[in-house]
Amino acid sequence: MARPLPALLCLLLAVSAAACTPGRTTTPAQTPSPVRRPVADAPPYLCNFVPRAALAELTGYTGSYKAGPNSRHPVGNTCVVSNDERSLVITSYDVSARPEIFETFAAHGKDGSPVQLPPELGKGQIHDFKARLYPFRSAGVWFRCGAASPFIGITIMRNPARDQDDDLVQLVRIAQRRYGEMFACTPAADPR
Repeated sequence: MARPLPALLCLLLAVSAAACTPGRTTTPAQTPSPVRRPVADAPPYLCNFVPRAALAELTGYTGSYKAGPNSRHPVGNTCVVSNDERSLVITSYDVSARPEIFETFAAHGKDGSPVQLPPELGKGQIHDFKARLYPFRSAGVWFRCGAASPFIGITIMRNPARDQDDDLVQLVRIAQRRYGEMFACTPAADPR
């Protein structure tokens, strides 16, 4: 008397037979197009510029995290939102940036799929960036706010489910507005 085949072996044989059936074609799974949605802009903010409500959607990360302080420094600041393994979001600003700050930022992105920010935001660029082998997408913008020419940088972990260029344009708009509130000035495009 023949012994019945184990269920897993039967399943593997069935899948193999279907995959090898002449005339039968298989279509590889399609990668979904990145989603383009508005970034939720509401307090509280992480690291001064990133709406907490948008963090999971922007990064795809839903676990616990630590965020640096929301503080206003008179010269500049860098702040990180991270989990135990890696950074999720990095923000920075320099209150009185010189042109070299933006030029250095842009030079780091020349091989990282650079995209120019809309000119109404100032002189800016978005590009790929790697830190400790982790992929990120980063935006930097040099603009005018009152008498100063600040630079803002925002870096987020890669999330292929999102259109991160669109996300970063929205985050730069939010960051400029928040910067204007922090320093009592009105952001404008021309940094000089």
